[in-house]
Amino acid sequence: MGGAPYIAPAGEPRSRVPVEAPFSSPKPPTVMDGKKYVEATDSTFQQVVLDSDVPVLVDFWAEWCGPCRVIAPMIEELASDYEGRAKVVKLDVDANPQVAMQYGIRSIPSLIFFKDGRPVDQIVGIRPKREFTDRLDALAAQPA
Repeated sequence: MGGAPYIAPAGEPRSRVPVEAPFSSPKPPTVMDGKKYVEATDSTFQQVVLDSDVPVLVDFWAEWCGPCRVIAPMIEELASDYEGRAKVVKLDVDANPQVAMQYGIRSIPSLIFFKDGRPVDQIVGIRPKREFTDRLDALAAQPA
């Protein structure tokens, strides 16, 4: 490495990294795209999460959030692993600010565990899968 520093030609950005490239990604697919998780919105949150008869893990995320993309594959695994015993839901905080505000989401990824329509636990940031499975197992084992 070393050598002279890069000087951008006039009118070009100083960075050689394309502005759109490394972090642009499409919105995650909905459950209809073959995924096991469900996407909720401000208007569907009551039905999808609060009225659920099984425990629910809600992933509050945003498209621009790097850590959210890091945990996305694990969230998909959890949705598959807990199918029928718990529900995994994703809620885009940029597109659905009302629910995010209601639950005081200030940092993402924020993941809230719901049981019987009430938030009972929360994880903020990137954590090992085991922390999620331990909490989901405990909630799924509790009687309704």
